[in-house]
Amino acid sequence: DGVVPEPGMVITEDTTLRPGIYDFSSGQGLIIGADDIVLDGSGAVLIGPGSLDLGPASFKGTAVYSDGHSGVTVKNLSAKGFQTGLHVKNGEEWTITGNNFSDNYTNPDYGWGDGEIFSAVLLESVHDSVISHNRGNNVWNGLHLRHSNRNEVKFNDFSHTSNVSLKMWNASENVISDNNFSY
Repeated sequence: DGVVPEPGMVITEDTTLRPGIYDFSSGQGLIIGADDIVLDGSGAVLIGPGSLDLGPASFKGTAVYSDGHSGVTVKNLSAKGFQTGLHVKNGEEWTITGNNFSDNYTNPDYGWGDGEIFSAVLLESVHDSVISHNRGNNVWNGLHLRHSNRNEVKFNDFSHTSNVSLKMWNASENVISDNNFSY
C-alpha cells in the first residue's frame, strides 16, 4: 500500500509513499503544500538526474521542497541525484528524521569555499525544529542552516562532503549534539 510518488506532486495531507525506486529524472521533486502533515517515505527512493559520473552540472532540482509551512514531519525517505535533498523555507516545528539525502549535488574538484548553497538538507528561516537520524554523504554541504534558530540537531551523519558538513549562516541558539560532521 501507499501512494506512488510522482514528480511535481503536492502533498497536502498525511501521506505514506509506496516503497520502491522512482524516476525523478526531470529534477522536479515533491512539494509540501500544507501545515501539520506527515510525509512518510516508507523506504521510497527518489532518483534525480545527477550523478558524480555525469558531473556536477547533471544534478537538477530539489527532491522535497516547502515554503511557508509548519508542523510538518518528513521521515523514512531517500533521494539522490538532485541539487538539494530537502529544502525548507519559512517554517517552524518541523521534524526531519530517518531520511537519507546522500549522493546529491557534489563537486569534489571545486575546492573549499562558499560555492553553491546546495545541501543534503537546507533550512532557511526554519525555527524550533528537530533534525535527527538523517544521512547526507557525498554531497556539497551536509546540513545548511540559514537564518534558522532554536533547532535541535542530533544523531545525524552528514559526513564525507565536498564542501562542509555543517554550515550555519545567521543561525543561533541551535543545539547540536551526537552528529558525525567529519571530513
